Amino acid sequence: MLFRFIELGPYWIDTEVNSITEAGKPLDIPPTLDLKPLAVRILIRLIEKHRQVVRVDDISDLLTQSTNDEDRLKDYQNYVSILRRCLNSNEFKFDDFIRTVSKKSDRLQKGGYEFVGDAQFLDDAVFPSYGTFSQSPSDQSVPLTFTRDVMSHAIAASKLRHSQVYPTLVKYYDSKEVPLFKYRCSPVRVPLFVRRAWTSLTNDSIKTSRDPVDHSFPLSNERERFFALYTGVRKELGRSELWDGRIFRLTKLKSVGSKLNLHFEHGHFFDALKYQDYLDFETRLALSNPAGSGKLDGKDLRVRKLVASSVETIERFCESQVCGMGISNLILFRTKRGTYRPAIRARGRLSLSATDGIFDNIGTGIFDIANADSRIDLEFKYKVIKEIYEELFDGKEVEREIRNSDPFFFFRKPGIRELVEMLETGEASFHVTGFCIDLLRLGPEVTTVFVVQDSGYLEEFESKFKLNKEYESGPWLEIPSKINDVDTFLADEFPSNPSHPNLGLGFDPSNWTLPGAFCFYQGLHLASAMGLFR
Repeated sequence: MLFRFIELGPYWIDTEVNSITEAGKPLDIPPTLDLKPLAVRILIRLIEKHRQVVRVDDISDLLTQSTNDEDRLKDYQNYVSILRRCLNSNEFKFDDFIRTVSKKSDRLQKGGYEFVGDAQFLDDAVFPSYGTFSQSPSDQSVPLTFTRDVMSHAIAASKLRHSQVYPTLVKYYDSKEVPLFKYRCSPVRVPLFVRRAWTSLTNDSIKTSRDPVDHSFPLSNERERFFALYTGVRKELGRSELWDGRIFRLTKLKSVGSKLNLHFEHGHFFDALKYQDYLDFETRLALSNPAGSGKLDGKDLRVRKLVASSVETIERFCESQVCGMGISNLILFRTKRGTYRPAIRARGRLSLSATDGIFDNIGTGIFDIANADSRIDLEFKYKVIKEIYEELFDGKEVEREIRNSDPFFFFRKPGIRELVEMLETGEASFHVTGFCIDLLRLGPEVTTVFVVQDSGYLEEFESKFKLNKEYESGPWLEIPSKINDVDTFLADEFPSNPSHPNLGLGFDPSNWTLPGAFCFYQGLHLASAMGLFR
């Protein structure tokens, strides 16, 4: 077991001595019950095998005192019964966490138990002692007292460039036999997970569903310490206060053939940050450890190994962790010369990631809840148009106004009105291009492309584009309308650094955000294949 403690509802399980406490005190159980360490070991095994049926054969190494299969099964059932009687309380419903699987419903017809709840794995060694911290959601109101060494280490970690972090994670996932997405035009490998079917998704092949449930997520002390350190670094570096709005959190991802089903519940941005960015920051802290070797193994990435070290845990991450999901859109404007300009820029210092200078599409964001009818916010086209209005036209008033107004009010704004009209007349097109999972922070992302074929639009509105402060200014790239082979074009003619086109050619995905590069690549391929460049 990688972690010393497991937090399960109101209980703490000590995996070293196989004991359970409640609020730091021994369990108050009837004297007729004996919660033996072996029962605790069985509970730990069930938690380790999260959402897997644990049959008696799977714990035969624990039930060594039993002489035959029938005795082992009876002992297994007896220990689970004791756990149920000891742990059931007003605060903890045992059967909500441990599901009994009958022989009749079990495909192996053996029956068993399955842990279906949530647990937090804790180890005081994951982070050093930082001093005091507040649980306030505001960056500016978190009082922190860090030692200088801890803060220096954390700042160094936050400043690591993606090009330093990506190769390490690639090696890590190679060792776990997790297939990473391969760009045919580039030898550079990045930690991006994409099922083959996800590269050919369409507007109709992604289905979304939602529950209007707004959960609260109490965190373990380790996660709270992470957030305190994370926000302390932002303050130290003079970064702005983080936004903590309501978002859709992904709770189920199901890929069946060419279909992808996504299920959401309501949540909050900070909750997702504390779960997803935890993985990013854990990796950076380990890489920048002065005493480290610069190479990572399982003991350095304890949380990642537990929740995101295999294809199964990656795809089911959203079921056990708070997971925010985003959208990345590539918008291509036709110029009077017949070329196309992609709206991309270098990400600036206000980006969620501390690393600046990497490239991303303008038109990216998380699925936030901004409307009275939140179904609208899960419509990809609506979300993209909203992001274009906010980022390209600096429409800051959207979040302030939208709750008390027509959710389509910005569709009538100059620049947006014309885009909507062109979509209706066929002078512009919008398509889903794929789905990917950023393995740095386990961020799932839908990717899309928006192609504007009317060159008059760019001529009229380019001077009105006002990028928000997340993006550095830089030159626009131009892509020819006729590309015989997109991969050859990107490998031979595309500038490797869009802000300095003469420094070399060849598409380098490590210069981009992980979803941004995938979105750009997929968008160009779809636009070319469908003849959208014309």
